Amino acid sequence: MEQEILNDEKKSKYELILEEYDILEKYQDKLILKIEKQTTIQTKVWAIVPFLKFIKNKSINEVTKDDVEGYYRSLIKLKKKTNTIRRYLIELRYFLKIYKPINNFFEDIKIKKDKSKLPTDAILTKDEAMKVLMQARNYRDRALIFLLWDSAARLSEILNLKKCDIQFDQYGGTIRVDGKTEDRIIRLTDSVPDVQELVNRHTGSINDFLFCSPDGKQLTAHGAQNIVGRAAKRSGIDKNVHPHIFRHSKLTYLAKHGMMEMELRIFAGWSNDSDMPATYLHLSGADIEDRVLQIAGIKKIEKVEEVNTSIKTCPRCHTLNSFDTVYCRNCSMILDQTRANPVNPEIEKIQKDMEIKMIEIEMNAYIRPDKMKVKDLQYKIGTLRKYIRSGKRPDERILHKHEFINLSPEELELYKNEIAEAKEELEELKHGIQELTSDYQKQIDELKGK
Repeated sequence: MEQEILNDEKKSKYELILEEYDILEKYQDKLILKIEKQTTIQTKVWAIVPFLKFIKNKSINEVTKDDVEGYYRSLIKLKKKTNTIRRYLIELRYFLKIYKPINNFFEDIKIKKDKSKLPTDAILTKDEAMKVLMQARNYRDRALIFLLWDSAARLSEILNLKKCDIQFDQYGGTIRVDGKTEDRIIRLTDSVPDVQELVNRHTGSINDFLFCSPDGKQLTAHGAQNIVGRAAKRSGIDKNVHPHIFRHSKLTYLAKHGMMEMELRIFAGWSNDSDMPATYLHLSGADIEDRVLQIAGIKKIEKVEEVNTSIKTCPRCHTLNSFDTVYCRNCSMILDQTRANPVNPEIEKIQKDMEIKMIEIEMNAYIRPDKMKVKDLQYKIGTLRKYIRSGKRPDERILHKHEFINLSPEELELYKNEIAEAKEELEELKHGIQELTSDYQKQIDELKGK
């Protein structure tokens, strides 16, 4: 039995759910014939799980209209978000159409959609995005943040980029991303020097991922969120800054600067029937009021100065340099005379030592909570394993006594699932700690000149 438990622990949540519901394994097999992306297939399968739990032991052939309507009401009672309910119902309708093609299950259900706009004060201005960028600790992090803004691509699209997906030309460069709807080419502008620097210093083959952690593995979404979050915190911007906010912000910026709806669809990778452009093609009340006053000649709208992110081309060697570069990255020619002041070596060493100390303090502050979670999870796993091996657990009805009662089959199964979930969370935490530590160590090594 213990070997069986260990085998179960090695399985992912997705594999366990397929074993629990035979119908989902069959559904997955049907989806594989129509859908290429494994992540999309898993998303569609997971969306059916809440319904199967709701109908309990009832087979799909026994499902009725009352079941579907009851499920819909249960989602509302659970206060699920409007768009979550919408997604669950759309996926369920697709699922039931396969197994019960002729049905009237959804005829009385109006699938609502949350049409709320993005709060105008939640997005980043261009200046704020560049402030976050300038707080990146190394060339990789800087390229990541600049790409998030410049391309307005989804985080998953950027993290899945490989060296072979980057092309440079006389206008700068392009990236080829594997989007939700189809592959698309995105023209890069101001981020080109930083992306070029990353590509030039990348030691892998052309088929390797562009963004890697120090151990050579693909940078995870969790790792990217940490990079952006830490840079934002250092910048002092008092907003909820995460990777996807750069997409929201850049698309809003493009819409306000005159990009038309069809152009936005192509640039952002939306399908022709998507209503996502409506989220961005809106202005605040203040924008509309200013425009009315401007047309009436009552108020003159002053142009807001924003940071100039134009590429600096070195006049000596013609290398492309980023907008905030002081010295050419190729020949070291001064490109910003006002910032190119000589530095006292002793002061520079003191500043570097202080910066290293601050990095170490910051690293420990981020890692300490995760290390405590690791200890808690290890204790939980050890305790549950002990109960499973002995077949007994403490009797919670008796206080201050070490009385044990036999485990029921349901409790045994529950503990096995809890161990599997805890192990999965533990591995994710350990990987996150290792990735974070490696990132910080890389920053320290760069400051030390290693």
